[in-house]
Amino acid sequence: SQGTTPQNENFCNEHQTRESMSTEPLDLKSSKPLDNLDPSLWYLYGKAYDFTSFIPRHPGGKQAILLGQGRDCTALFESYHTNLPTFELLQKYRIDDNDNKVKSLKLDKTFTFNDDGFYHTLKKRTVKYFKDNKIKHTKGGILEILLWITNITIFFMSGYYSLVVRLPFGSSICGIIFGISKSLMVIRSTHAASHYSFSIYPALNRFVYWFNMSLLGDTPQQWTAKHVIAHHIDTNVTPIDDDTMYPIKRILIPLERYWYHQYQHIYIWLLYFFVYLPWTISHNIKFFLGVFTDNGRVYEGIVQCRFNGLFDYIEAASCIFIHHSIRLLPFICLPTWTHAIIISLICEFSSSIWFSLQFAVNHETLEAINNESADYHNKVFTDSNKNRDFGAHQVITSHNYSIDYPLTLELSGGLNYQIEHHLYPSVHYKYYPDLSKIVQKTCKEYDLPYNQSKSFLTGVVKHYQLLRMMGNQDIPKMKSI
Repeated sequence: SQGTTPQNENFCNEHQTRESMSTEPLDLKSSKPLDNLDPSLWYLYGKAYDFTSFIPRHPGGKQAILLGQGRDCTALFESYHTNLPTFELLQKYRIDDNDNKVKSLKLDKTFTFNDDGFYHTLKKRTVKYFKDNKIKHTKGGILEILLWITNITIFFMSGYYSLVVRLPFGSSICGIIFGISKSLMVIRSTHAASHYSFSIYPALNRFVYWFNMSLLGDTPQQWTAKHVIAHHIDTNVTPIDDDTMYPIKRILIPLERYWYHQYQHIYIWLLYFFVYLPWTISHNIKFFLGVFTDNGRVYEGIVQCRFNGLFDYIEAASCIFIHHSIRLLPFICLPTWTHAIIISLICEFSSSIWFSLQFAVNHETLEAINNESADYHNKVFTDSNKNRDFGAHQVITSHNYSIDYPLTLELSGGLNYQIEHHLYPSVHYKYYPDLSKIVQKTCKEYDLPYNQSKSFLTGVVKHYQLLRMMGNQDIPKMKSI
């Protein structure tokens, strides 16, 4: 499915799609999903395609291509193909506009993918970089697999000596190591596998995704809907991207401010120590409610999770069962419930704080939420809320930190290069340091900000400032930012 970047003029003129492309689809006034697209077709640039016969041959695997079926998948298609398939290849699967199967796809609020725009210019330079450096594929390799095995080994060993066996002086230390290994598993191998970048082999990506989630507590289908679809496409756009802990905290301008938000910069830090458990429990409840009360329809926010048959439901249920079996181990194996509760809390603290703060500094800073300000309108938007260059939107809603430190790259699973991750989600993070140079150069040419902090601590301070500001102001004052 990889080829040269399309240069056909008619094809390029169709490079626009609705802002709400991440749903199936969304009524922009009521914020409710509508059923006006054929669930068997793929919609690109406002046109319908039938890739059914191509599914077995898709290089990224069956799961990846099915993710776009029945929805406007333009942004998914663009962001997961650094080197776009040719216009001629796509035309083989194009459905005639007069075909009775084709339903209307209204282009209202839109992202753009113009050939001379920021994102396509960046992707052309990126393709050249990979070609010049003779990089055959952009996924993880043997080293990443060995690091994953090491992470899993530490997880099980520390888990055994904290959750199962009581050591006179080492259980607490092992509990801390267990929690840290758990958070690293989320942001490294699990995150990479969810974006199909862990391995060049689709079957290995899916196995790692399932295996890790069975230890972590979420389901692949729910993480994909909430993170890969909603968050990665409509980043910081409400109500689609709901990965912000609202209404517990308020960090986006369109969200209503409640009286208790004035204290969010104080209480949120305590909640960050407990974020892991409520995250898994809430997703588990939504899964079973959807399965048993809504004919199998499970939603994350307004985005419906994609289950392609019975196997996917079994896969999701097994993740929940295995995870909670692990959580019960200390209450079964340790001599007292008091000790079991203490160890469980230690594991919870050490796994939650690094996990939660990673995502907080990536998008919840002053710069990243200021994408609707007047200063950016004349740079990115042709109309105040229309025709945003997709890549430009990802740049201005993301925030990097400590990008010159290899250790930070590994400890964050590449999340310290959040801008690059949103521009190249299917590229493994080991390539981000070199790609960041291309991104920074292109941002400068297009007069776009490249939001970054020199250290993780600086990013946390920025997050604190945002929490305080959004808790006390409906619309932040420009001079404050």
